[in-house]
Amino acid sequence: MKIIPLLTSLALTAPLLVGSGIGSTSASHDSGAGEDSLRPAAAAPGSKVSILEADFTKHVDFGTALKMKEAYKGDVVGVRFENDQVVGEYFMGSDKSPTEFLAQFREMYGTEPEVDSLLVAVPYRAPLDGLARSSYEPLPDIAVSTPEFIAPKVPEENFLELRAASRASAARAEDSLLASASPSATTSFTPTWEPEVVYAGTQRSGSSQYFYNSLDWYAPHNPKDLGSYLAAEFEINLTNSATGTRGAVWPAPICGPNFRDQFVAKNYNLNSWSISSVDGGIAAAKPYADLNDLFDSCGLNSMAVGLAWARKLPDFQPGPYSSLDTFIDAKIGVTSSSKISGLIQLANNAACPQDGSIAFTDCVGVLAANGYSYPLVRYTNGKQNNAVANPNKCWISGSYGQVSPIWDPC
Repeated sequence: MKIIPLLTSLALTAPLLVGSGIGSTSASHDSGAGEDSLRPAAAAPGSKVSILEADFTKHVDFGTALKMKEAYKGDVVGVRFENDQVVGEYFMGSDKSPTEFLAQFREMYGTEPEVDSLLVAVPYRAPLDGLARSSYEPLPDIAVSTPEFIAPKVPEENFLELRAASRASAARAEDSLLASASPSATTSFTPTWEPEVVYAGTQRSGSSQYFYNSLDWYAPHNPKDLGSYLAAEFEINLTNSATGTRGAVWPAPICGPNFRDQFVAKNYNLNSWSISSVDGGIAAAKPYADLNDLFDSCGLNSMAVGLAWARKLPDFQPGPYSSLDTFIDAKIGVTSSSKISGLIQLANNAACPQDGSIAFTDCVGVLAANGYSYPLVRYTNGKQNNAVANPNKCWISGSYGQVSPIWDPC
């Protein structure tokens, strides 16, 4: 099974060295079955940069955005696209040239990216520093004089192909759904916001390590029912035996040299990421890549896409589609295998202004582990499974995560 059809046909070239690298200040959460391992509320001032959006006054096509980047007086590190049905970002330090990224986007989605903004590196903005926060302003808009670019919708066949690419054979998918219906699978558990079935995994092709979550929600359970201050993050986590904390300073344990490279994939300087839904309207949920890892263990590389306002997702329609798909195109690390786990967790967006003056990866943070009538985490592959990506690993998690995942050949 391939995550993306014909992906290996794309040529790979040297990265564009434009702007500063991103992701070296990321902050994802460690994970494991039965653990409330949620990260601290926000990154500390030790982080060096924040990545903000400089919005275009109108959506533009990809080529126009790259031209306007050259005239922008700031440290541009990428572009953000916000189509009705797919949102994501492409980074200038990518292993894929703009032409190669565009070819991959067209192959996946059958349309063109509608570029909404430039991604600009600025000095780190601390979300919990009240004095500094009062002085934060969003970046000025970028005036566009040409007509607004509106891309065609993603063709139905592309959504069907995306679904098929992340699904197992019919027999194995049926096993997962049967497990979901088993009385023993749902004993003393009442689902609330959780997706019933998640297809997840990682796969290597060329110089990229791809990560995906394909999620199926069924009525009446839906993240739209969550409180307005709740975010949701979709994670696949790589771990090794390294100790210490990334944000630590001497004499506390510190990470070794090139510690973010010691996995099957690097969690910084991503090539691109995206999140899609056939139902459209996902930009309102404010998707973001969780790049801030300042308080994570030295032995954790987390690959995560979040929704800052999860309740603003569209109403998911019934039918032969996944409700939501996340996709990350990362650079490969230096090891041939890593332990791998996965989860979806709720987080707190209360420190996030809605004007874009603070990056969501910096302001979305921890929820108190008590006081809720529903779980804060939905595991897709708990750490106790001791799963290993060599460098590929794919699985199906049924029954709202209440049963062990089914391992699926990638």
